[in-house]
Amino acid sequence: MSICLLSCMLEDMNKKVLIISGIIALIALTYTVSYNMAIRKFNNVISGINERQSMYNKISDIDQIIRQEYIGDIDESMLQEELAKGYINGLDNTECNYLNPNEYKMYLAEKSGKTIDIGATFVKSLDSNIEVTSIFEGSAAANANLQVGDIITKINGKNVTDIGFDKAIKLLQGSNNSKIDVDIYRNNSDIKQFSVTLQISQYQSSHMSSRLINNNIGYIDILNFANGSANEFYNVFDTLQYQGAQGFIIDLRNTACGEISNAAEVLDKILPAGDLINTVSKNGETKVVYQSGDEEINVPINILVNNNTKGAAEIFASAFKDYSKGLIIGETTAGKAFEIKAFPLSDGSALCIPIANYTTPKSGILTNSGLTPDFIIDMSTDDKYKLQRHSLSDENDIQLKEAINKLSIPDNSDSNDGNNLSED
Repeated sequence: MSICLLSCMLEDMNKKVLIISGIIALIALTYTVSYNMAIRKFNNVISGINERQSMYNKISDIDQIIRQEYIGDIDESMLQEELAKGYINGLDNTECNYLNPNEYKMYLAEKSGKTIDIGATFVKSLDSNIEVTSIFEGSAAANANLQVGDIITKINGKNVTDIGFDKAIKLLQGSNNSKIDVDIYRNNSDIKQFSVTLQISQYQSSHMSSRLINNNIGYIDILNFANGSANEFYNVFDTLQYQGAQGFIIDLRNTACGEISNAAEVLDKILPAGDLINTVSKNGETKVVYQSGDEEINVPINILVNNNTKGAAEIFASAFKDYSKGLIIGETTAGKAFEIKAFPLSDGSALCIPIANYTTPKSGILTNSGLTPDFIIDMSTDDKYKLQRHSLSDENDIQLKEAINKLSIPDNSDSNDGNNLSED
């Protein structure tokens, strides 16, 4: 055998040894990484088991002492309810909720767009009672002739201030045909205090209000993104265009309710084809959940937001901003853009908890940080108070005026409409 041939054979063998050594090293590295990951996962599981066992032991100790020593009666049903609420309260997250069977039924009804409550929206009044800010047609509140500005001071004989605002609001919900007694304070009336019985009935709530400004600007105030809101939006949109709207303002200020799927359905026809909304799960996995089709609206649109713009409304504005479809004007949003999922329990109750963060392709996760507008316009505390109560005039709404002034539409200088908001 020639020296040259032998040299080639040795060189070839060395290459094979190096390749085999590399494969062995890779296998060893993979094993080590997998082993370490498995150990960490195992430790996390063990830690979780230990923590749960500690919790169960504490509850068991409390239960044993109470049943042996407590001289009072135990309402087993209430005990279970309060244990469930206590667990959720321990998460220290206002977006986590335990719903009893009746509350869960109302939750499902509201998602469907058919609501079972007295049929009004509220804010906390200055004296910590319940102030009515709007009333829905066909509801119990409308049938009882309640008015915007009414203050609810008592519910079924109990003071709202004693009950607490959040719990009192829940008392204004009920099963179909149930009755609720409320005490009302009405400032602009000869009889300032009176009582009324409201008979709860299911009604079709409205999702938005709209009007024409300056004869050429369509204004759409979206109240929520419940089922049916997309159809209502496009009906309103078409009507305003027919009336002469050449540009639009979509108002998402104080919009805090609704489903992301309904927001995506509205966005689908506004934005060009592409990814709309993603989710980021607990383990960091990103998934595209909604996309836009080819249909696209080509008219100037600006969007109004504030620090009470939450959830689906935040993501709506974020996707709009990603596609540079128009300007976002107002204040940084609430930072509450996450997917809430309801988990039914065996007794008809349910847990509603955040399970993923919603994102848009460019803006990223908004939870905690919120969406920053293109133009930040801060509103005074007094004007915010009026905006919540739908009593802020267009002329004094500095955010609305800015949104109108930045719409790229033909100047309608011939308009004699008293609503002309252009600044001098």
